[in-house]
Amino acid sequence: MSRGEFINIWVATIDQINIPLFLFIVPMFTFCGTYFPRETLPPILGTIANLLPLAALVDLLRWSLGLPKFWLVELIGLVLGIAIFSGLAWRQIYPQLFR
Repeated sequence: MSRGEFINIWVATIDQINIPLFLFIVPMFTFCGTYFPRETLPPILGTIANLLPLAALVDLLRWSLGLPKFWLVELIGLVLGIAIFSGLAWRQIYPQLFR
């Protein structure tokens, strides 16, 4: 079974593409400070929200209000995450494109 067939097992219809969106992306937007400050969250949710990648991006996009304490670490983490996940996506897609 190829990797493409394995993914087709999980996403059989176009409607199932919404599942990751509503399970991961919407909660990340809700908790990472895009709509309200993370400082108002309960401590456990604030800790979890600070670990999500969108929190670092939100902090860096608010640079005009003052850079976060460890802005360079957040920037390096975002760039590394983009590089790693782009490489993984390329490894998954490349064999499907050039069979």
